[in-house]
Amino acid sequence: MIVLHDTITNPIYQPLYKQYRIDVHKFHPRQSLVGKCLLAKLFHVPLSKIISGDMFIHGRFGKPYLKDHSLSFNITNSKEQVILAADKTPIAVDTEKIRPIDYHRIHRAFTGDEINYLAKVPKDQRSRATLKLWTIIEGVLKQVGTGLNGGVRTVHTLVPDLKTATRKGKQYRLIPYNVTPEYVGTIIKDL
Repeated sequence: MIVLHDTITNPIYQPLYKQYRIDVHKFHPRQSLVGKCLLAKLFHVPLSKIISGDMFIHGRFGKPYLKDHSLSFNITNSKEQVILAADKTPIAVDTEKIRPIDYHRIHRAFTGDEINYLAKVPKDQRSRATLKLWTIIEGVLKQVGTGLNGGVRTVHTLVPDLKTATRKGKQYRLIPYNVTPEYVGTIIKDL
């Protein structure tokens, strides 16, 4: 497994933002370009080869795959951070910057067991725990290639250990990946 990460604020990207006319006040275009730079670094190819898209095919819901299927990869971003995970077997990654969040507001994303687990988490840790569960759900749905179209409540996380999750009878291994203390994240692998 290979994990690469960088920030959109890294000064090395400033010339590229100018070259590709990316608004430096917007997160998503910068995150996208940094993700492509990480792919170029991973595959040891020029950025232009990644941007052309010639190396990739896309699944039904838009998930990119290498044409030769030699490596599985996934990119995630949240605010300043961009993370790329790659492996010879299927892999996904998701991250979230920790921020105040009311799990009741997004309760429809969680199973009954997950809601009960979150209700027992101390209030000062609840936002972190809620976002951690969210990275698991979104990561599993990325792993299967559907993204959120796959239905958030189809993913069931084994709480409180957070080491495995299931979706439609298939199990996934959950690997914590917190790029900094201000972020929570999960890498998803098939079991």
